[in-house]
This record gives sequence, structure tokens and C-alpha cells, in this order.
Amino acid sequence: MQEKILQGKISTTLIGYAVPVILNMAATQFYSIADAMMVGTGLGSGALAAVSNGATVLQFFLFISGGMELGGNLLVASIKKSRIGEELTKTVYNMIVLDLAIGVVLMILGQVFLGNILNLINTPEMIFSQAMLYTRIYLAGLPFQMGYDLMKQILMGYGDSRRPMCLVLLTTCFNIGMDAVLIYVIPLGVAGAAIASAAAQVIGMILCFGILYRTILKQRFRWEYLGLGPMREMMRLSLPTIFQQIMGPFSSMVRQSLLGRIGVSAIAGFSAANSLSVFLLMPMAGCSQALVVFTAQNLSAGQEKRTREAARVSRWLTAGITTALILLCVCFHEPLLSLYTSDREALSYGALMLTHEPFFYYFYALRNINESRLRGYRKMKEYLISSISTTCLVVLFTWLLVGQIGFSGFYLATGAGNILGLAVSGVLASSLKKEKISGERSGG
Repeated sequence: MQEKILQGKISTTLIGYAVPVILNMAATQFYSIADAMMVGTGLGSGALAAVSNGATVLQFFLFISGGMELGGNLLVASIKKSRIGEELTKTVYNMIVLDLAIGVVLMILGQVFLGNILNLINTPEMIFSQAMLYTRIYLAGLPFQMGYDLMKQILMGYGDSRRPMCLVLLTTCFNIGMDAVLIYVIPLGVAGAAIASAAAQVIGMILCFGILYRTILKQRFRWEYLGLGPMREMMRLSLPTIFQQIMGPFSSMVRQSLLGRIGVSAIAGFSAANSLSVFLLMPMAGCSQALVVFTAQNLSAGQEKRTREAARVSRWLTAGITTALILLCVCFHEPLLSLYTSDREALSYGALMLTHEPFFYYFYALRNINESRLRGYRKMKEYLISSISTTCLVVLFTWLLVGQIGFSGFYLATGAGNILGLAVSGVLASSLKKEKISGERSGG
């Protein structure tokens, strides 16, 4: 696959790379769904709402992690042709050390300010202690999760999407099994769900580093490898993505705050529908990730024409995926939501979301393709403008519409924000000029 990205048939290569990425993302999200299902059915809607509020807080930290890992993915993809041997090893070690250090700092900050953040999103008093317990335990494993996620993205940026997929499948199965034991057999409540997640991340990081050591690194770590140059390079690509990722939980906090005014059933219903939506959007996210790596590697090899053809293929792929998802949500929303909760009021809220929001997926998918091209070209400023403007529009419309028309305002705001966001990303992507970029220039 690593050489097919530069030489193989574009449609086959994109699909071949994207499928393991999609399965990787789907497995990760499947755990979230299974976790929510076990918490909701085994511990009740109150526990499900507590985990939902805790997850909203965790998004702040996990999306910073996401920004780091996507920056690392892009960096490795764009320097693959220009750095080999010890130079590549030094760069990767610097990325890992920087990521782990940031993970430790975030863990400490999260533990200190957790109560304040839960109050900020209007966490109901009846679930506050459970949300606090779940989030504290999960945060303890944050550095391991960040390390694990970055290492997976390093492998994928290099062109290997299959081994990360196998690792995710393994850790997901372990996580779900631990969930079942610690919720049903050894009843630890929401703490059991958090412990299972943290343990899986520790195991995943150890295994992933082993693969990296045998394939890309091939040398032991040395302190003299560390330097400001590679770290600055990673941060230059990661910071725009971090800012973009942080806006996601900001949007979620606004929504959770508004949901808290409606009630616990609205929180549970929204949580169930949102969890399913994130899972259903994985194929589009996988296609976008494949397009970023494909674009970066081909640009570094001076093959700009292949990147434009890849974008065209990606549009057709995501259009077909979106149509299938709409049919799935409209026809099977009730049995899907029933996997999470049997509360009729929560189900009615969830059904309202799941039968309306997917119609806006077309705009979401096309915007993602435009932004993937911008990232592949390393146009990080333009990418940041496109992404943040969309999030700000969604937040603004959510604040305005929910206050006026109630729960329906959530999916209408998402749709309106993505329609306008597509227009912004289209203008920015149209500025990309045909250019032949050398491997050395792409590496810098």
C-alpha cells in the first residue's frame, strides 16, 4: 500500500487505504456505542447521562490529542520521501516525546479544573458525582491514550493503515470485555467503564510502540535525538488542527448546556443519537483521512495531477456512502436507538435527531473533502479558517434556534452551519494552484 499511493490506480488505492482506516475508526466508535449501551442498560439513564456529560468534558482533552495525532500523520506523510534512516527516527522520537509531555500536562489540568468544567455545562446535581468519578479515572489514562493515538497515526501517515486497524480491533475487544466484567460481574458502576478504557489505552500504546520500533524506528531512543527543530515542525502542523479540534468540544459544551435546561431525557436521547451519528460518519472521515495522506505523499513526489483526480473520486465515494446512511437512519432509527435506552421520552428525542440530521451529511462530506485537500497541501491557515468558521456558525445557529424552537434547533443548526461552511471551504480550496512540490519543500 505504501508504494501504491504513489503509483497505483487512484480509486483502488484510495479505497484500499481508506477501508482499514474506516474500520479503525468504526472499531473505536463501536466501543463508545457498546460502552454507552452497557452503561445505559446496566446502570440506567442517569448513569448514561453522567457518562455523556463526562465525555463532553473529555472532548476538550481528546481533541487536543486528535490535533497532535493528525499533525503527526501529515508530517510523516509529507517527509516520507525526503527523510530516511536516522533522520526519520529522530523526527518520530521527537513527536512521541512531545506528545507524551503534553498528555501529562493535560491530565494534571483536567484533574484540577474538572469540577468547574462540569458546573460550566450545567451538569444536573443528581448525576454530578458519577460524572466526576468517571472523568477523573478516564483522565488518569490520558497520556497513554495520546501516545497510542499518535503512534497509530504515524504508521498511517507512512502508508500502513492495516496494522493500526488490527491493533484497534484488539484493544476494542479487550475494552468491551473489561466493560462487561466491571459493570455486570464486578459492579463498579461508571468507574468500571472508565477503568476498562484506561487499561485498554495502556496496552494499545505498548503494542503500537513495538510495531513502530520494528518498522520505522529500528533504533533505541537517545536523548541527543531530541531537538527543537522537529518539535516546532510538528507543532506548526498540529496547532491549527488542535484549534479546530478544540472548537468541537466547545460546540458540544454549548449543546450540553442547552440540553441541561430541557432535562435528563433530552440529554440521554441526544447522547444516543449523537453516538450513532458519529459512528455513521466514520466512512466519510476515513475517506477524508485517506485523501490527506494520498495528497501529501503525491505532492511530495511532484504528482499534483493525481491529487486532483483523488479528490474527484472521493466526492463520488462519499456521495454514495451518504445516501446509504440516510436510508439506514430513516428506516432503522428505532431499533438502533433502543440499543441505548428503553426510556420512551429519551427515545423520542433521539429519533427526532436521527431522522433529520443525516440529510445534511452531503454538505458535511463535501466540506471534509475540501478541507482534506487543504491539509494535504499543508495550507493549514486556510484549513483552520474553513473548519473554525463552520463550527462557529453551528454554535451560533444552535444558540439562536434552540432558544426559539426547542430541540429541533440542534439538527437544523448543524445543517445550516455545514451548508455555509461548505461554501467557505469551496472558496478556499479553489485557490489551490497546480504546483510541483519537491520532497524537500514538502518536508519543510
